[in-house]
Amino acid sequence: MRKNLMITPEGTKDYLFEECITSCDIQEKIKNCFVNRGYSKVDTPCIEFYDLFSLEDSGYPQEAMFKTTDTNGNASRFNITDCQNGSNSSKEL
Repeated sequence: MRKNLMITPEGTKDYLFEECITSCDIQEKIKNCFVNRGYSKVDTPCIEFYDLFSLEDSGYPQEAMFKTTDTNGNASRFNITDCQNGSNSSKEL
């Protein structure tokens, strides 16, 4: 179990130090562009039921998804959108 302490799962990446700061700065500038035009952030669940994305025309290849199951055997997947808290508004992005 300890052999994977220094690597991330396939398809993920750590953003450290300057790279993280740069990414946050870019995100903040983009967010401000939308806020200045009357939009507010919408907070969606970080985990959704897998069935929602298991249809062929969902646009998400199943082999690219991270899947988990709960204690009842229900499959779910992690949402690909930002998981930070935000405010809802009548004008959605």
